[in-house]
Parts: sequence; C-alpha cells; structure tokens
Amino acid sequence: MIIPEIKNAGYFFIVPLAAVFSLILNKKITNSSDKITTEDAFIFGIFTGLFTALFMTSFDLIITFFVKTNELVESLPYIESMFRKLNLGPVTEEFFTQTKKMAKEIRQTGFSFFYLFMILFSNLVTCIIFGMLGGLIGRQYLNKNSS
Repeated sequence: MIIPEIKNAGYFFIVPLAAVFSLILNKKITNSSDKITTEDAFIFGIFTGLFTALFMTSFDLIITFFVKTNELVESLPYIESMFRKLNLGPVTEEFFTQTKKMAKEIRQTGFSFFYLFMILFSNLVTCIIFGMLGGLIGRQYLNKNSS
C-alpha cells in the first residue's frame, strides 16, 4: 500500500518542513529582524506537530470510515502470528482481544474509539517530535541567514 509510505514521508519530511515554513511566515508577517529564540522554535514546532497530527488522524479516520478497513486491520493476522511465536503471556492475549474488537468495529461501522486513541497518540508523539526538530533546524537556518 502507498498510504503508509506517504505517512512516513509526512513524519520525516513534511512535518519538519512545515515547522520551518511556519517560522519563515512568522518572520515575514511580523517584519521582525530579531533572531528566533530556541523557545519560539520549540513552540512553533510543537504547534505545527500538533496540527499536523490532528490533520493526519482526521484524514486516516475519514479514509477508514469510507473503506471500512486500514493497514492495521489488514495486517492484524500477521502481527498476531508473530506475537504468538514470541509467547509473551497473558498481556498478549488481552492486547489481541482489544485489537480484534477494534478490527470488528472498523469492518462493521468504519470507526473504533480504540483505533482513534491509538492512532492519535502515535501521531501526536511522532509529529510533535519531528515538529520540534524542524523548528530547531529552521531556527538555525533563519538565524544564520539573518546575520
């Protein structure tokens, strides 16, 4: 599937570039010649990551709602067989009970709260981290060019 590859590109390229772009736009809008502080770069990175995570989650949920499946639901049997071979105990059983319930909800209705929270948490952590990195990279780039 191509969708996971687009997500990876979003994490590694689009989110940091969006954070850099937000710093550039802020400098242009405020007509400021001051150097960007580390705190401002982090704040812009956090907000860029937050909004990107919310958008990515919304987009993923909309697609899942209409097609009533996603890459997690499709790969669940393979993931389960792999974890069963590892024999991790009762925690694994509870995890698969919940994920099978989630997969059933998605196939029936196109939505699952468990999936929503799982994907939202994952996107928030990943996008905010890469947003902060992009903010710091943008800070370095813009402060070097404004000297």
